[in-house]
Amino acid sequence: MYKQKTLAFGLILIMGIFFLLPGCKPKNAPSGSLISKNTPPPHNILNQENNNPETARQNQSKQAQKENNPLAPIVSTPPVQAGESTFAQVYEPVNPMSADKQAPKYVYLTFDDGPNTNFTGRILDILAQQQVKASFAVVGLNAEKNPDLLKRIAKEGHTVINHTYTHDYKNIYASPEALLADLEKTNQVLENILGHYEKFFRPPGGFGYLNKSFREKLKENGYQLVGWNVTGGDSDPQGVTSEQVYHKVANGLAKVEKLKLTPIILLHDGAQLSTINVSPDSAIGKYVQNRESVVSALPRIIELLKQKGYTFAVVDESGGMGSGLEI
Repeated sequence: MYKQKTLAFGLILIMGIFFLLPGCKPKNAPSGSLISKNTPPPHNILNQENNNPETARQNQSKQAQKENNPLAPIVSTPPVQAGESTFAQVYEPVNPMSADKQAPKYVYLTFDDGPNTNFTGRILDILAQQQVKASFAVVGLNAEKNPDLLKRIAKEGHTVINHTYTHDYKNIYASPEALLADLEKTNQVLENILGHYEKFFRPPGGFGYLNKSFREKLKENGYQLVGWNVTGGDSDPQGVTSEQVYHKVANGLAKVEKLKLTPIILLHDGAQLSTINVSPDSAIGKYVQNRESVVSALPRIIELLKQKGYTFAVVDESGGMGSGLEI
């Protein structure tokens, strides 16, 4: 059922933050907004009127970000709130060449924070078995440690998004110049390993960190932003089971479908870390549990998407369809 489509990010108007993923956004993150680009992408997908999704109050977790958190130097996402967040106003792409009911249904599977020797390869195996493609938002430091995995991602037809080099909030959001330098460092890693890179950027923690000066600097340097509107909750510091990941995605998908939006699903393949002698009840143990839950839930998630008739698309400059962002 797979038919690969590529994505040019320029259609989504972000007035708030996509379902900010637990574990990807520290507590008390600043708010921000993005401007949707109205130019239709290359393969003639047009914009619909924007929806007005209901905004829900964020549920803050007791696991707030701390300076001395033991996960910080090992895991690329700080432990934070476990609750769901908000919808954003989104322009939904439609196919003007066919009636609404006949238009293709696209979905984007995305994986953050890798490559990781324990999980990324297993995720790639599942994607290959299921004959679907995905996009990987990689951390430059982890890509540098795992060049063979990065090469495999590209070789098997998946695409790569810049998720910063360090994923260090204090560093990357110190100034627009600091963020740009960190992104360029990842670009250099991608260039060295793959021979190319594309200027798609998924901000750690979401768009709330990108005030006007950040957005202007990114726009000046040709970056486009990649968001999400469905999450598996797989960065919950309390740990999640495979069943919970699956149902989080299924429930998020139902909400997005009700709003007639294109699903962009956020999961994690994880940062580089050792699992030797890790207590299951420790912070690292919960992190490992979450990644294992993603791996075991992924086949069911893909099967659900296939049953619903989705075509799997990837984030790529060369294509046109998609729910994307421009700053």
